[in-house]
Amino acid sequence: MEPKTVESSEPVAFASNDAPQPVVASVSVDTAIEQVKSLAPEGAGAGVMIAGAAVLAVVGAAIKLGPKVLEANSAKAEKAHEIEMEKLRLEREKSEKGDDQHKQCNAARIALEAKLSAVEAKLNDVQSKSESSLSLDGFDPEDLEKRLKKLEGKLRGPGRPPKEKK
Repeated sequence: MEPKTVESSEPVAFASNDAPQPVVASVSVDTAIEQVKSLAPEGAGAGVMIAGAAVLAVVGAAIKLGPKVLEANSAKAEKAHEIEMEKLRLEREKSEKGDDQHKQCNAARIALEAKLSAVEAKLNDVQSKSESSLSLDGFDPEDLEKRLKKLEGKLRGPGRPPKEKK
């Protein structure tokens, strides 16, 4: 089949803004059947008639339901966008709360580390003092025993015999 071309010497008039306007069609079923019969070649069978009627029905439904479908799709897309924005807002709030909690925890951790280092410094100071004062260098147990006996003798007084050890 070869495409048909139509030549016309009549000028085509557009609306004032030179843009084609949308076509709004209102076709009844009887009119559609008549149009299909007029378009079908003579002697065409019922199959061609049914196919033509089906095409017209689909085109009519598309014209009639097109705006509603577009509205439904745009409403669905808008709702999905709102849900996504709400998720993002909640995630942002959650991360901000988490940051606040981390800041509080970090502050408490720093305070505890400062206290711990102060305690460690005191412990090191005490250890260094105890090591120097409790050294056993120069310890003479015999000298200590002599001094103890001398003190016991002074406590007993003159003329008392020393106690015996058991």
